[in-house]
Amino acid sequence: YWGRYFTRSTDPEGHNATMDDLRSFELSADYPRLPEHLVDHIISLMKQFVIEVQVVLARHEEHRHVWRAFVPKQTNTPASVKADVTHLVDLMTGETFTDGLPDGWLMAGSTHLHPNMSAFWSSVDDDSELLSPGLHFTIGGRDWGNDSYTMCASICIGGNRHIFQPNELIEVNCIKTSKLASNEWFV
Repeated sequence: YWGRYFTRSTDPEGHNATMDDLRSFELSADYPRLPEHLVDHIISLMKQFVIEVQVVLARHEEHRHVWRAFVPKQTNTPASVKADVTHLVDLMTGETFTDGLPDGWLMAGSTHLHPNMSAFWSSVDDDSELLSPGLHFTIGGRDWGNDSYTMCASICIGGNRHIFQPNELIEVNCIKTSKLASNEWFV
C-alpha cells in the first residue's frame, strides 16, 4: 500500500538485483496521501510548543485511504520526545484510548516537531523511524510567529528511508486548528 521495492528473497535464482535496486522504492500511483485537514491539525498542535512533540499516524485496516492522528502520552524536552503509544488521544475528537490504537486501525507512521530548528532527520530519528515502517515527517518550527515552518517527508520500509517532497505524501496547504484542549499528555 505504500509502493514497490525489491527485497532479499530466499530464492534469488535468475535475479540479479544490485544493492541500489534493493534500496530503491517506487511510490504507488494510487498512494492515498495524508489529508490536508489532518496536517493542519497536527501543525496547529505543534505551534503551541517549544519542545519536541510527537503525533502517531494510523490508517484504517480496510479503507487504507482513511487516516487518523493520535497524540501519545509523552515526556518532552526541547531536543527529545519519549512517547507511550499505548495511551493515545485522537487529535480530531479528543477521544482517549488506553490500550493502543482502536480496533480496525493500523500504525502507519509518525510526525514530530523540531522546535526552533529546520526540519531534518537526526540520528535519533533514524534509530526509531527506520525500524517503524510507514510515513514519517518532521516539522521544523523555526519562525511560528510569521506562520513559517519547514517540513521533510519520507517512507521508511525495510530499514531504509525513502525521501519524498512533502506534497508527494501529504496534501500541504495548512489551515490551523486543533481540538486537543489539554496539555496533560505532555510532561
